[in-house]
Amino acid sequence: MTEPKDLNNDEVAQEQAEPMPEPVKLDEATLEQLLIGCIWDVLRRMRRVSVHELTPDQATEEDDAVARHLARTLMGENPGFTMALPLCGPALIDHLRETVSAYADDQLPEDIDHANPRAVAVFICRDFLHAIYNMVRDLGKQPDMTRAMLDQAVNATAAFWVARLSGRSTTLN
Repeated sequence: MTEPKDLNNDEVAQEQAEPMPEPVKLDEATLEQLLIGCIWDVLRRMRRVSVHELTPDQATEEDDAVARHLARTLMGENPGFTMALPLCGPALIDHLRETVSAYADDQLPEDIDHANPRAVAVFICRDFLHAIYNMVRDLGKQPDMTRAMLDQAVNATAAFWVARLSGRSTTLN
């Protein structure tokens, strides 16, 4: 007769844990879907703020969490993705700093650690979120704004940022 196996808590938790899903290949098409999802999330948060389900401060905190998560992803630090973009990580950040004047050393805010690629990546991802708010502001100026116009603006914003965040375009300022 064999004695029952004596397992420690870590071994029990490991046996009960769900297997990790395979990482998603982060190519430009997947990045575009990810960015479109981010845009719609911001729009939903804006609606939640307008109906007082969320405070502006809470929305800002959630936006910042999205920026940090997106930055980690672009830096290749998100285990849920395998990178298949033309550029990622420090190489992407260096490329953006060379090709987008707003991300050059002399343009970055003083509170950003210029020597830390992830800090610069977070700044760039916050810039993406600011672009979403600018898109909404511009759409709000349209007297005859329609859902089709909103969809077009979301897709155009995502396409612009895919080109920028994949490192594919060198002519974006």
